[in-house]
Amino acid sequence: MLGRRKIFYYLLFLLGTFLLVGTVFKLGPSEVGRSFLRADFKFIGAGIVIYLGAVTFRSLRWYVLFRRLHQKIGYFRFLPTYFVSLMIGNLTPFKSGEVIVPYLFKKNLKSKVGKGFTLILFDRFFDILILVLCMAMSFALIGAKVDLPDVVRNLFWVAVLLFSLILALIILIFGLRNQSQRFFRRLALKSRKRVFWQKTFRWFSRELGNFHQGIDLLKGSLIGYLIALLAVFSWACEFFAFYFFVRSVLDVPFWLILAFQVLSIGIGIISFIPAGTGVGTISFVFLISLTGYSVVDAGAGGITAKVISILIIYLAGISGLIFTRSLSRKARPHAKV
Repeated sequence: MLGRRKIFYYLLFLLGTFLLVGTVFKLGPSEVGRSFLRADFKFIGAGIVIYLGAVTFRSLRWYVLFRRLHQKIGYFRFLPTYFVSLMIGNLTPFKSGEVIVPYLFKKNLKSKVGKGFTLILFDRFFDILILVLCMAMSFALIGAKVDLPDVVRNLFWVAVLLFSLILALIILIFGLRNQSQRFFRRLALKSRKRVFWQKTFRWFSRELGNFHQGIDLLKGSLIGYLIALLAVFSWACEFFAFYFFVRSVLDVPFWLILAFQVLSIGIGIISFIPAGTGVGTISFVFLISLTGYSVVDAGAGGITAKVISILIIYLAGISGLIFTRSLSRKARPHAKV
């Protein structure tokens, strides 16, 4: 079953890549190439630096949460595992692959699985909250200045509804402490004659306890404000990086690029294609076409942003994978080869 799921994820990623390549051919490879060669590479350089800043702020969010929930650990010891988790999240639809990240933490950093889920859900709460607020402001801003097609308006409401449901689910999970643990304890008692299921239900009950212990550690502290601030910084860096990539080939006001980018991110996420590859770029190009700006230049800027961000994420992820495997081998010096 796991193999089929991986194949499904890879097919979706290939579909996104196909859409990205298809966008280039639709706009004209030679025209896109000429637009890129005319780019101001100072803006591209600034975009790369700022995007690295976005990755850094995101890693700091996870690191601060990890330190609060688990044992003390150095930032550079934590970073390789974070890079692997970042790559996994961008390989899977809606970052669904992050469900295995707590197990990576357990394997590489000796942490508890339940608290790993606390980290992910707490971090994701702020991500979705910021994205919903930005989408609402962008939609209001663009709707007042650009005649958006009905399909874009409908996709906006679908995205807002989906994100709102996810926020509500996260809040519900945080609140159902006693009920969830009591449920799995009862299942364990009813499965006394079936050892495997009894152990499984006890494991769930134990990890739910760890999950809610993590929530208790986050309550009554300033950690939420710090994570919210780091989330704002990371999203701001991502927005500015995208602006500089597009601005390198197309002189467009910042507010317009920002609003279209936010709406494109939302459309890319609900497409269920990993990292919105292809769909986000197509959406951005389509929205730009409504304003009279050059779609070829917008496509060149959007494709540059997507390709560079993917390269940074996967280079970081592969580096993290190599480093964590190296550490694992050193921890088992007498293991048979």
